[in-house]
Amino acid sequence: MTLQKGEGETWPIQVGADTWHGGGKCLDGLIAELAIYKAALDEARVVAHLKAAGVEPRKFPAAGAAPPKPPAGPEVRGLPGAAAKPPAALP
Repeated sequence: MTLQKGEGETWPIQVGADTWHGGGKCLDGLIAELAIYKAALDEARVVAHLKAAGVEPRKFPAAGAAPPKPPAGPEVRGLPGAAAKPPAALP
């Protein structure tokens, strides 16, 4: 099986090793299952694969979405732009 790089140019598909770039880096582990598709899978198909494997999918915010608000913390005193008072001197 090959990967189409450009018009009329293909590369062999390599799984678990990169002998073309980086001088022979290899995966230090096992690959249990492998599937190659002609196009990216939609979310429903990825979720189905994960659930079939017994893994509960995690939800991530959409790209470009506003970051979540931080949890409430200690009260912030003072107003923006107001001069801060120096701490009291120790006796």
